[in-house]
Amino acid sequence: MEKGSLIRVLLVDDSPSVRAVLRRFLARAGDIEVVAEAADGAQAVQAVLDHLPQVVVMDLLMPVMDGYGAIERIMTLRPTPILVLSSRANRNQMQTAFEAIRRGAIEVLPKPEDTGSWEVLADSLPRTVRVVAAARPRAMPPPARARRGSGGGSRTGGGGGARPAGGAGRADRPGARGARGAGAGASTPRAGGAAGDASAAGVAGAAEASGISAGRGG
Repeated sequence: MEKGSLIRVLLVDDSPSVRAVLRRFLARAGDIEVVAEAADGAQAVQAVLDHLPQVVVMDLLMPVMDGYGAIERIMTLRPTPILVLSSRANRNQMQTAFEAIRRGAIEVLPKPEDTGSWEVLADSLPRTVRVVAAARPRAMPPPARARRGSGGGSRTGGGGGARPAGGAGRADRPGARGARGAGAGASTPRAGGAAGDASAAGVAGAAEASGISAGRGG
């Protein structure tokens, strides 16, 4: 496939192991190219401006700036289709999907928590990226806290111009659907520590299956 026809993707996750596995999954597709990676939301915003990806695959729980804040900034500075992939969607499915889409994301998927679920994601992720790439994200106004008289923070959203799922264009509905069904392990809430351990084990298994040495990524 010609270079210019590849879908350009930015991977955002604070775990190097997760980014390595996702990169391998997308590389197998043939029509998708990972053009950059970021370990936190602030790096993600800068990478969008520097590399002009067509899709951002975004975690939510990250240092420096979380995924919610990064989505807001990206939608204000350079609206780009965003696919959220987060373990937070496993434990609080609908609220996580609603909040991410309200801020501008197109789709929300739960991050797998076991090896079998990562194998399912290996097959579904390239298809989802293609769908998200075809969406038309709507530019968001600056967060309400930037306007006089507002005290809202990036975690609460503050209110003003953001609308639930409205900025997701034709792909607004799949966000909630993805949080309910895609990946595995989404139906059973888990305590944070247990979910983290299960997810780490799943990444290690997926990495082994993909020929990647995952180590103890965050």
